[in-house]
Amino acid sequence: MKKILFGIGIYLLSFSNVFAQQVQIQETPPDWPFMMSNLNNSQITSGILYNKVAMSSNLFDFNRGKYNLSHAEHFMQAINELHYASDQTKFISAKQLKSIIDTAPIGTIDIGVINTTLHQLNFNEKDPSQAV
Repeated sequence: MKKILFGIGIYLLSFSNVFAQQVQIQETPPDWPFMMSNLNNSQITSGILYNKVAMSSNLFDFNRGKYNLSHAEHFMQAINELHYASDQTKFISAKQLKSIIDTAPIGTIDIGVINTTLHQLNFNEKDPSQAV
């Protein structure tokens, strides 16, 4: 019985170590101009490089196969991703969109459509010379 209690105690003690670790949050955004200094930007004609964001709304594959349904939260995430992927020069942020929605008269229904060109890096890890 003592061995079982000792084992449980060690097990719980190991979890306290895991939860005690501090998470480091990056306060400043990446320095994209420096990171992309060796990249040929002439093919990024839209001004939107989708790799600069987490791509959680999956815009690159939207309207292909099962990715063809959107909703308000998805639209807001997509607008926010495009805003930050364009270095905050195109579209509006999700915060700005939310303030517009909050101040809209009750009963109004605005329809939003995103129709834009965006670019994504194509890097071939097996043969970097073949990357575009």
